[in-house]
Amino acid sequence: HCISSAASDVYKRQDILREEGKVDSCDRKNQLLKTQIELWQKNPPAKRIIVAGTTAAFPLMKELVKTVANLENGELYLAGIDQFIEEEAWAQIDETHPQFELKELLDYLGLRRTDISDLISSANKARGMFISEIMRPAATTDKWRDIAGKQIKHEAVDGLTLINCTDVREEALTIALLMREAVETPEKTAALVTTDRNLARRVAAELERWDLKVDDSAGKPLALSPLGIFLRLIVKTCRENFQPVSLLSLLKHPLTCMGEDGFKVRKMTRDYEKIVLRSGKESEELTAFVEQVKGIVRELYEFLQQPQIDFKNLLALHIKTAEKLATTSDKDGAQILWKGEVGETGAAFIADLYGEAATLGNIAGSEYLELLEALMAGVTVRPKYGTHPRLSILGPIEARLSHYDRIIIGEVNEGIWPQAVTADPWMSRPMKRQFGFPLPERNIGVGAYDFSLLLANEEVYLTRAERVMGCLLYT
Repeated sequence: HCISSAASDVYKRQDILREEGKVDSCDRKNQLLKTQIELWQKNPPAKRIIVAGTTAAFPLMKELVKTVANLENGELYLAGIDQFIEEEAWAQIDETHPQFELKELLDYLGLRRTDISDLISSANKARGMFISEIMRPAATTDKWRDIAGKQIKHEAVDGLTLINCTDVREEALTIALLMREAVETPEKTAALVTTDRNLARRVAAELERWDLKVDDSAGKPLALSPLGIFLRLIVKTCRENFQPVSLLSLLKHPLTCMGEDGFKVRKMTRDYEKIVLRSGKESEELTAFVEQVKGIVRELYEFLQQPQIDFKNLLALHIKTAEKLATTSDKDGAQILWKGEVGETGAAFIADLYGEAATLGNIAGSEYLELLEALMAGVTVRPKYGTHPRLSILGPIEARLSHYDRIIIGEVNEGIWPQAVTADPWMSRPMKRQFGFPLPERNIGVGAYDFSLLLANEEVYLTRAERVMGCLLYT
């Protein structure tokens, strides 16, 4: 039933695209690849054509690679082929192995590993043998009994350092110190490679203590930026009926000024917390201060209590309230909220959302916060300039394209390296095989391939937290 329903949705999507005279982005990409392949096959170019670094994970890419390899001026460069593993083990490589996609590509091209020559000689052959052994297919791990016969030299682990940290905070600080230390050496570059966005944000925050703004390739979600947090806190405070925790969080936010100086608002907030909330004493001045805040958000509060409300009107009132709260003694709130990279991204998001808001019609006031958070989750803020030229935070895929003097592989724990494989609620593994879809375990092999490439660098730090979210992890 699920499959027939999904197929019906696909056909509906195709009908809509056909009516609008458009094509799906995936179909367009495939058509472009097919056209390029046909052009090169019919009219081989005289210029040099190079394919480099790809594993050709899908059929059309394999066909493109084969077409280039057959051209008179075509060249193919592959990264990270294991030249040390024996043929018996090579034959037993499965989808979870880092060499799986390369093996598929070589089989498609009709090539053997021995047919591929090294572009340059290995700087650390022992490291390559070491990586090959630790990534050995599970079915052949009995060969580890004879590992002494491999005579892997101690140079294999020179430059490799494992750092165990107590928790994620300590790990982030450790990584930040390693990156800061790299900056002290002229021209030295360093990069943190991780899929853990929480760790990446923590490291970036730690580096800012030393005025080092790092380039994070994934950017920062708008919802977690100061502007995004401010917009969410306003709604949360109203929805929770001005409960002390949410109210204080809003008052302590740097963007809350209410036509006053920010320092004065923060001081009044601290006094209100200490004198009124914690000591239970009365203060007309502090109570009037809090009532001023409630007065600014009162209209939005009443809107959110309604069971059904027009989304467009609610969004407009929310932004109007935010601008009132952000106003200082000398600047309008709009000038403060929508400035800088975060402000520009937020303004574009709100403008696009407001333009399409009529589509949603009426919603329940209680649903607004979750809806806003879900919509903001897909918006990312990326710095345009001002980041340090020798420091980066990268995902594994981006790290394939760059070289750094110091590589830090962060959060080397189960679930991150490799990322946990989750069950598909729509299709079981046998069903995916029948449809020709890759199994979820294939992502483990892709992650292992990236991990292997990172390990091959000259200076590598592996960091992990022994305790994450309060849970003690195995060492």
